[in-house]
Amino acid sequence: MLSEAACKEIRELLEHSQKPLFYYDNDADGLCSFLLFARFLGRGEGVAIRSYPALDASYARKAQEAGADAVFILDKPVLDSKFLEALQRLSIPVVWIDHHEVQGSTFPSSAPFFAYNPLHGRKKSSEPVTYWAQRICKRPEDAWIAVMGCISDHHLPDFAVNVASQFPELWVQEYENHLMYTIKLNWVVWRVR
Repeated sequence: MLSEAACKEIRELLEHSQKPLFYYDNDADGLCSFLLFARFLGRGEGVAIRSYPALDASYARKAQEAGADAVFILDKPVLDSKFLEALQRLSIPVVWIDHHEVQGSTFPSSAPFFAYNPLHGRKKSSEPVTYWAQRICKRPEDAWIAVMGCISDHHLPDFAVNVASQFPELWVQEYENHLMYTIKLNWVVWRVR
């Protein structure tokens, strides 16, 4: 679980950046996380990561081209060391927010590098990055985006009840049994266990 202090720190890093670049996994959790942060800031550019499993070195060039003053990596479990080295040479701070087990990533020793993962907190948890983005940004008008990102990662967030009451026409729950139910959001149906 990310602490309130960690959420506050991420929020401050976001607010401090004038030209943030968001690298996000090309799934709904990554995309929704990017949308929440970009809407919160009113600025920032996004880059969908299509390399698997690592964010490889070929993506570092985009940070330089965009003139980024900070890089935020969302929902990506593996970072290539050459990618991090390239950003370190550019003196661009890196903020990595993920919820997977870290797999073979090496961390730079000198450049500003911040890693946040609820699996590494005092209370371990694995909520999607979208969940934490909503907790960090605290924008009720964007909670529906967070719910979509969370559900796509098989997590029903505690704030889903508020979204259901705010958008009843988009929210239908059909209970099939005690372990599974179907949630329909805007013509998209997910099965959540």
